[in-house]
Amino acid sequence: MVVLHLAPVADTRESIGLHDDPPGYVQHNLNFKSSSEIIRLLANMAAKGKSLMLNLGGNGQWPACSSAYLKETGQWLQQYGESIDGTTWGLVPAQP
Repeated sequence: MVVLHLAPVADTRESIGLHDDPPGYVQHNLNFKSSSEIIRLLANMAAKGKSLMLNLGGNGQWPACSSAYLKETGQWLQQYGESIDGTTWGLVPAQP
């Protein structure tokens, strides 16, 4: 398990992301965020001093593709997580 410690900010907020689209459980829905999308979302939230809560939804069991994407994200965090661990927002405005 990888736990990131984001530096506290006066206006810290939590961002809630959905792993699948559309929201809600649909048995045949396989439209999940890829590991690349999850990593970008996580890095974007860390750069804004926010924490990310990723809602996996479902019926109590993770679909195989969801598990695979989360394992890939975990592997990325094991290797590169230090680059965003402890980060906070910066003074440079968001870029397009």
